[in-house]
Amino acid sequence: MEEEGNQDNDCSTTNQLGVMSSKEKSVIVDSTNQIDEDGLTNFVLTVAGVSAVVLLLRSDVKQSANIFRCNVKHIRNWLEEETAASSK
Repeated sequence: MEEEGNQDNDCSTTNQLGVMSSKEKSVIVDSTNQIDEDGLTNFVLTVAGVSAVVLLLRSDVKQSANIFRCNVKHIRNWLEEETAASSK
C-alpha cells in the first residue's frame, strides 16, 4: 500500500503523460515538432548565408588578384623603362 502511495506522488514524465488529456499531449507533440522545424529552417538559412558570403568573397579575391597582377606588370614595365633611361 505504501508503494502505491509513492507512485501517486511520483512526478515523472511518464506519470504526467498518463494523466494528461489527448489534447494536452498533442500540444506537446506539436510544439516539439515546431522546435525541430525551426532548427532545420535556421540550419538551412545559415548554410545559404555562408555559401553566399563564400561565393562573394571568392569572386572578390579573384578580381583583386587580377588587379594585383596587372599592377605588378605596370610596375615592372616602369622599372625596365627607368633602368633603360638611366643607362643611356
